[in-house]
Amino acid sequence: GPGQGSTMFLPMHGPALQLRRSRSIVMIDQRGTGNSVPALACDTIDAEEFDENRLNDPDLMPETPTEERLAQCIADWRDRGVDFNAFDTRSTTRDLQAIRRGLGIRQWNLHGTSYGGRVVLDAMRVDPEGIRSVVLNSPQAITPHFDADFAENRAKLFRQLFEDCAQDDYCSETFGDLEAHLEKIRAHLADEGMDIYLRETPDGELTRITVGWEEVIEGLYSHMNFIAGPAPVARYIHELSRMVDGRLSLNDDEVARIFQSSLRDNDHGIAMGMHIAARCREDVDAYDDATFAAGAAMAPSLYTSASSIHMYRLGCSLMEIEPVDEAFHEMVTSDIPALVLTGDMDPLTPTIWAHDAAEALENAQLVSFRALGHDIYSNSVCARVITANFLDAPDETIDATCAQSYSPAFAREQ
Repeated sequence: GPGQGSTMFLPMHGPALQLRRSRSIVMIDQRGTGNSVPALACDTIDAEEFDENRLNDPDLMPETPTEERLAQCIADWRDRGVDFNAFDTRSTTRDLQAIRRGLGIRQWNLHGTSYGGRVVLDAMRVDPEGIRSVVLNSPQAITPHFDADFAENRAKLFRQLFEDCAQDDYCSETFGDLEAHLEKIRAHLADEGMDIYLRETPDGELTRITVGWEEVIEGLYSHMNFIAGPAPVARYIHELSRMVDGRLSLNDDEVARIFQSSLRDNDHGIAMGMHIAARCREDVDAYDDATFAAGAAMAPSLYTSASSIHMYRLGCSLMEIEPVDEAFHEMVTSDIPALVLTGDMDPLTPTIWAHDAAEALENAQLVSFRALGHDIYSNSVCARVITANFLDAPDETIDATCAQSYSPAFAREQ
């Protein structure tokens, strides 16, 4: 999220036998999402239209610009009496407290993934007496999302990828010097574009498109979001390098796999109205071009522009959003037992956020997984076992031995 209803993730909890062995799971649709009323979903705009990869948009040549479709949805919600300032994290945590009391639950354990981690952190301030323990799974920080750590994370992840490949016999022998390949691609595209064919949706017709460095680097970066290892990105860099050399020709499906990577299989019907409102309330106002520039200074060739949130700024203006008080972004301190799960190759919620959150919590136990990206709980049986054991005895030291077995694995992707 923000904007994803918890009940839409119910199928993902089918394998969660480790949790269900001793407790019930309560799934709550945050206000504005899922089956809540009103649900601020907009069928005419898509989450992919808010990222930096234009090639994964549901329609490459929309008849109506995204800005107009967004404005119409906002106008429709306003006509229904929606107050967009009522859709933020603090409203959610107060709702959680009311729901807990309404269900007659004295204490519960809160499990939050990504943006849900921010919700759980704030709930520790709002309803501490009602929380037995918390699990922060790849948590978003309580501090503004578009901060220096987020801006700098891209350079760190690519550098780690280059280093891991160089130290892995299979990767170095099969794919070569990834950093050199990427620089060659960038230099080539600086002089001329690359012509590719992509299938438009929904008709599936092939369209010839000239792509530049921006599409390449944003496409590669988006592949890091939910992968369970670095192998695909290494292979894609190698394939693009060979295309530049004229030594490889990819078919349509192979090209789409590289350039049209998206969150489509993972967004589970994100309610864009709630998503934009929460971002505007808590994150957008704190962003400035200097923050982006600080991150880009670490590796200028890996960054293309500072315009990634222009659609959010438009939405904030149309919704007439008022930013939250600065006190909301203060680090959360608490003695509630906390388990913090993080992957050191996470592009969506930089691992430094998890480390900072754990450091501020008196009874936190942090488990870091090497070479994993976002949503550790869903992508690791080890993490699910650790979580279940923690919830059984949150005041005891967990056994995280299984997490030590994770390392970069390139040979699995051939």
